[in-house]
Order: sequence, then structure tokens, then C-alpha cells
Amino acid sequence: MNKPTPIGKKTFAEYEKEVNEFNLSKVERIELDMLQDLKKIVITAADFSSEAQRQYNTVVKAATEARSASKSGEKWLKKVIDEMAKVQRAAKELGVDVPNDIERLYKTALSSGETIREILKATSSIK
Repeated sequence: MNKPTPIGKKTFAEYEKEVNEFNLSKVERIELDMLQDLKKIVITAADFSSEAQRQYNTVVKAATEARSASKSGEKWLKKVIDEMAKVQRAAKELGVDVPNDIERLYKTALSSGETIREILKATSSIK
């Protein structure tokens, strides 16, 4: 099998070796292309991951600030409720109704309290 072929001076073994090397180089090019594609995908995924982390940090900061403001709002709401109770007692003792504008303010405060509780509930799981 190591005799020269009728085509040229190379032996069958030499031709076989060249074919194998040629096929290997094709495979290596394909692997290199695949590796470059994979590298682009990994870089893109890392970029999205970094952006997602940055956005998450922004959300956590905003949630922390909202929680803090809501806790302060809760304290003020408690003061409003306590003061309204005093106003209602005083009005009852005097035999008069609580003025409508004070009632409206009280209802607004209670509505704000609902919002405060919703914010506290929504932000409690964000750490």
C-alpha cells in the first residue's frame, strides 16, 4: 500500500493522511466559528445579567425608600386617628357635628393609610 499511485508520486497512505488533515482543518474551523458564536452569546448574556442586576439594585433602593416613607406615614396616620378621636369626643360633648371639611380630611387620611399598608405589604419581600 505504500507504492506510488498511478496518479502521482504519493502513496495511498500519504493521500489518506492529507485527507484526514484536510477534514481536521474543516472541523477546527467549524469549532472555532462555534466557539466565537458561543463567546458572543456569553458576552451578550453577561451584559443582560449586569443590566438586570443594576435594575434590581434600583428597585431595591426604591422599595427601601418607599418602605421608610410608608413607615413614617403610618406614624403620622396614627396621630391623625388619635386626633380625630379627640375631635369627635369634643364635638359629642358640645353636642355638635364634626365639620364636613374635617370629616373629608379624615377620610383622605384613612385612604392614604390604605395606600401606606399596600406599599408596606408590596415592598416587604424586596430585600
